Amino acid sequence: MKNIGTSVLLALALFTATAEAQEGVGFRGWGLRAGVSDRPDQILVGVQADLGELIDKLSFEPNLELGVGDDQTIFSLGAPVFFRMPESGPFDIYGGGGIALGFVDRDEADDPGKDDGLEFVIAPMLAGGLAWPVGESEAGVELAVTANELQNVKLVFRWMF
Repeated sequence: MKNIGTSVLLALALFTATAEAQEGVGFRGWGLRAGVSDRPDQILVGVQADLGELIDKLSFEPNLELGVGDDQTIFSLGAPVFFRMPESGPFDIYGGGGIALGFVDRDEADDPGKDDGLEFVIAPMLAGGLAWPVGESEAGVELAVTANELQNVKLVFRWMF
């Protein structure tokens, strides 16, 4: 009888831990991103993930982006943490920051066929935006500012599934 009680307690603890994990950190969905940047002048495409809330209203939403144009190709991984403001209408407002890791491949301006090589860059970033529900999905627009050799300012449309 003691073993049954212990087994029930362990099962309840496991069920409770699983339920709490579903409300916190964990894969919630993925999405597509597309936009433009100012320096270098590029078109961006990418994907992102919603990995849930670290704490209440503070979510982790990493993204991968490929930027092309202006004799450069930039492949970057963004790791932002966003604070979502309480809903006050049809839009969710969010903002935050994190780091961006990127590989920058430049072509020499004097000789477009000549490759200057690949450079690895780590940069701080700030981002914020608006999101709104579209059926079971979420659409939004995001403005991000990044330092160093990555895109300085970018405007991205995002669609989460």
